[in-house]
Amino acid sequence: MHALELVGLAEKRNSRADELSGGQQQRLAVARVLMQAPDVILADEPTASLDPGLAESITSLLIRLARDGKNTLIMAVHRIDLALQHFPRAVGLRAGGLSFDVPSGEVHSDLLEKLYSRNNNPIEEHDGEHIQYRLRCAR
Repeated sequence: MHALELVGLAEKRNSRADELSGGQQQRLAVARVLMQAPDVILADEPTASLDPGLAESITSLLIRLARDGKNTLIMAVHRIDLALQHFPRAVGLRAGGLSFDVPSGEVHSDLLEKLYSRNNNPIEEHDGEHIQYRLRCAR
């Protein structure tokens, strides 16, 4: 129950997982992690279906829990602003390989251009203006 309270799902304690919305199911997954108390938390897009405020809240919760429990947290996110705001390191992965691994404060538009460019196994297309905007929002 405590884990459900931490992720804001206490009122859904009698609901089945398949009755929950996508965002609620993601928060339920975080509650499950909290109950397991692992040494390493690998979170793959735990905030993808959440509104920005709840994404901030869940990210902060995962970071606090990892810090308090002296656990390692590795979190995959596509929101550059969230990554740069909350994490000391930013790792860019592209086409199964490492594009960059730098302190968050060293992420700049050239790194992001390379990461999101259409050259060499495109992942997503973003123009330079969009990259600059996302980087400004993250700072």
